[in-house]
Amino acid sequence: MSMRSRPTGFSLVELLVVLAIVGILATAGAFYFTQGRQDQAVRSVMSEVEGSLYAAQENAKTTLGNVTITTNGTWTGATPLFLDYVKTDGTGDGTFRSTYTGVGGQRRDHMEAGVADATNAAWITTARGGAPALSSIAPWNAEPFLSALGNNLFTGAVNNAINVNGYTQRFSGGFFVAVVGLRGGQPFAGAPVGIILVTNGGTAVMKFYKGTNATTWRRL
Repeated sequence: MSMRSRPTGFSLVELLVVLAIVGILATAGAFYFTQGRQDQAVRSVMSEVEGSLYAAQENAKTTLGNVTITTNGTWTGATPLFLDYVKTDGTGDGTFRSTYTGVGGQRRDHMEAGVADATNAAWITTARGGAPALSSIAPWNAEPFLSALGNNLFTGAVNNAINVNGYTQRFSGGFFVAVVGLRGGQPFAGAPVGIILVTNGGTAVMKFYKGTNATTWRRL
C-alpha cells in the first residue's frame, strides 16, 4: 500500500501571516526612523541636564558649601550651549555641553533634540503642536510652579546663575529647561518635548514629557 505524500511549501494562509508580520515590522521601523529617533533623543538630553543638576547638588551636599550653576550659549549659535557648576574649590566641572552644527564627535542625540533657550522660545510653541502649555494645567498653573515655568535656565548668550545651598541642597531660584525634538536642526509641529522644572527653594528636579504628536503631558 503506497503512502500518500504530504504537499511541501507554504499555504496561502501562512504566506499572508508572514506578509502581515513583515508589514508590522516595517511600520515599526519607519516610526523609529521618522519619529522614535527624536523621542529617544529628547529623553537622552533631558537625562544629561538632570544628571548635571543632581551632580551639583551632590557636590554641595558632600562639601557643605554653596555650588553655583551657570549656563551660557545657544544650541545652534557660535557660542556652544553649556551648563556648568562651580565647585566649592572654585573649579568648574563642565557637566553638560553641546556644539550642535555638525562639529566632529557630536553625539547623535544632540542632532535630533535641542535645548530651547530664551532666544528661541518659539521652538517650544512649535513643538507642542496641539498640546496645551504646561503652565496652563493644574497644579502647574499656580505658584511655586508658575514662576519657575517663566524662568528659562538657558537665557541664550547671556550668563545665568543659580546657587545650590551646601546645607539644604535647595536651589536659590525656580527655573525650567525645555528640550524639543529636531529635524535638520529645527523643531517641527507636534515634536516631542521634555520639560525639567525646579521650584524656588526646592530640592526636587521634576520632569515632564510629551511624545511625538501627543496632546497630553505626563510626569516622568
